[in-house]
Amino acid sequence: VDLQPGERITHNDGAAIAGMSLVKVPILINTYRVLDGPPNIEHTKLITETTALSSNFAANLLLQTIAGKPDAYAGADIVTQSMRDLGLYNTFIAVPIDADPRPDRLNTVLTPANSRTDITTHADPFRQITTGDLAALLEMVYACAETDNGPLRELYQEQLTADECSEMLKMMQ
Repeated sequence: VDLQPGERITHNDGAAIAGMSLVKVPILINTYRVLDGPPNIEHTKLITETTALSSNFAANLLLQTIAGKPDAYAGADIVTQSMRDLGLYNTFIAVPIDADPRPDRLNTVLTPANSRTDITTHADPFRQITTGDLAALLEMVYACAETDNGPLRELYQEQLTADECSEMLKMMQ
């Protein structure tokens, strides 16, 4: 997506793909959403390690931050629900990154993308996203940062500011 004129190119944007590092974008958004103010030194370190170094360990610690307790699975559930709240039904984290599935919970999510029979991508069953969802999510972060508007600001107006969205763009850059 060219964010200025809004031009886009798509190819199988509704196909489920493995979400390993791509689901770190929803983790980043939810981290900023739960923080009360700018990230402290520890959060900044985890955000940097997650975005710049693609650290799975740091991403799982951010899931614990999102949950407000030492339970990355609870954080994963919050991230997944937030994607649903934004209308992104093909994005989920059922099992934290590099974690083992647990027998006491569902370890995958049935979505429109992974229910398709016309294309098989063999996506990771534990974490998935589509390029369409990712593009929409990045557009939401951009709109939040540039116009202080859009779905992220509408849904999370008390939890997410335009400055935080700008900071997320810088961290992903």
